[in-house]
Amino acid sequence: MAQTQPFGFSCVGGLNINRSSFALQQEAGTATTLINFEVDSDGGYRRINGFTPLAVSGDLYGRVKTTVASDGGSEDTTFEDKILGILGYSSGGIVCSGHDVFYTPDGVSYVRLNRSGATGGLAHSSFISQSVVDRTNQNQTDFTIFESTAQNDEVIICDGANKPLRIKITHTTDTTLGNSTFTVNEIAVDTDKTPAFGIMHEKRFVVSGVPNLENTIYYSDTLDPNTFSGGGSLSLEDKVVGLKSFRGNIIVFCKTSIFKLINIGDGSNQALVPITTNIGCVSRESIQEVGGDLIFLASDGLRTIAGTERLDDTELGTVSRPIQQLIVKEIVSKVNELIISSVVIRQSNQYRLFYCPSTASGATNTEALKTEDLKEGKGIIGTLTSNGFSWSEIHGMQATAIEAIVSTNGLETIYHGDRFGTINVHNTKNHFAYRAVANDIDAIYETPFLDLGDMGTQKTFTYVNVALEPEGPVSPKLLLTYGEEKFSALQPSEVTLPEVSVGSQFGEAKFSTGSSGAFRFGALDSPLIRQAVQGSGNTVRFRIRSTDQKDPYTVQGLYVNYYPSGRR
Repeated sequence: MAQTQPFGFSCVGGLNINRSSFALQQEAGTATTLINFEVDSDGGYRRINGFTPLAVSGDLYGRVKTTVASDGGSEDTTFEDKILGILGYSSGGIVCSGHDVFYTPDGVSYVRLNRSGATGGLAHSSFISQSVVDRTNQNQTDFTIFESTAQNDEVIICDGANKPLRIKITHTTDTTLGNSTFTVNEIAVDTDKTPAFGIMHEKRFVVSGVPNLENTIYYSDTLDPNTFSGGGSLSLEDKVVGLKSFRGNIIVFCKTSIFKLINIGDGSNQALVPITTNIGCVSRESIQEVGGDLIFLASDGLRTIAGTERLDDTELGTVSRPIQQLIVKEIVSKVNELIISSVVIRQSNQYRLFYCPSTASGATNTEALKTEDLKEGKGIIGTLTSNGFSWSEIHGMQATAIEAIVSTNGLETIYHGDRFGTINVHNTKNHFAYRAVANDIDAIYETPFLDLGDMGTQKTFTYVNVALEPEGPVSPKLLLTYGEEKFSALQPSEVTLPEVSVGSQFGEAKFSTGSSGAFRFGALDSPLIRQAVQGSGNTVRFRIRSTDQKDPYTVQGLYVNYYPSGRR
């Protein structure tokens, strides 16, 4: 009888749908499907956490809710408008939704900031008596921080439809609304301009994206973002899509080109230096700084702008080649029909980009229909590893705005908002909470078809070892598919792997009682689960799947045993 043969591989490389199936034979650890998993920078594919509503304000769905005490008026109000922006500020957060801008110090009490008559600073009791001024047709918002020597920095909000809104909030004995002072005013950019985005650079407020003047950049006086009379402007031939202060210069992202603006406001020394005239940015909301480089969405995928070792030099690179088909087909080709948001999760070395239709695809007048709309949200995750970015997908998560907020003690919490006014705590819990109802997380990892080094040999499989690192009791499912999928009658059925739990260690973890305990004495940190299998073929594909609300787990690799059973 033929001797058994082993074959093993580690889960590395992430999602790759761009290379041919033949080329992927040499990259067993890559994935052709990787949904609701994230690539661990230390190795393996981890099923992601979910999200849950920020329901500390008394609203089950995590929507903004004002009271007479917090916001004035004659009655408490719950707001259900689309979340357009989230920013951590002044020990709390700022939320832009519908035609309003809100501040909350604690996620419980909310006050509208878009009011008149507060240019000199007003105590809360006086501030809420001022008239609310709607931010009409407010779009996705852009936040700029103006660093101040006072207690708190200032925030400036641009949205492309209204004048920039300048906000400053200070506190006395604590951060409650009753001990807060509010300073709010609109900024006159060239009298009446309504820029869509801005940055602070060399002590100036620099803005662009003014409707019908999208190729013009305006900049304020030095140290005074409120005044543009001593500033200036410059025009380009291309539409400006975004601005980013990067290594002492301003990177100007245009529709079909990218420039470096140097020496802004310095007379004859001010200059626009081309970085490229062949590649542009298709979405301002995609621009982030990660790993010391700028990442942005171009017409051919995600690219980076990197500073090189040479002084004042930059380099342009592409980082999403393995998923280029996905990005071009699902995002770039539909970019004008989508809401795009992005965030950098520093604790995981990750870049996450989300996209969903700009309008609901159907009726949303019931909770069930709203849930169906929320499930259409998708995203991509890029984990920065020692070999560059590795990618995976998110399905079933709608994020019209997202922000990572770092607390004073250094803890990072991510929040995202959706079309129906819900603010969610992102990357937490073990479920997707649609409309405050916990739903299963559907996660799939699928390998390419693998010939195990010899396409011509028929192989009969006996068992598979799956290396899992659980974070609680988990029991994912395993499916082997041989050769061509069309021979479905000859394919084995999916099997549920034996449940595994986290190993307990003296002095480091609690012990659990009962068979369903989260920690088990004697359990390994990364157990190797042996599963008997049957079937044969020249090639085989492995799929690991889970649809549940159990703890995350990391698939570290697979090891298989088979008999060679003939050649062709």
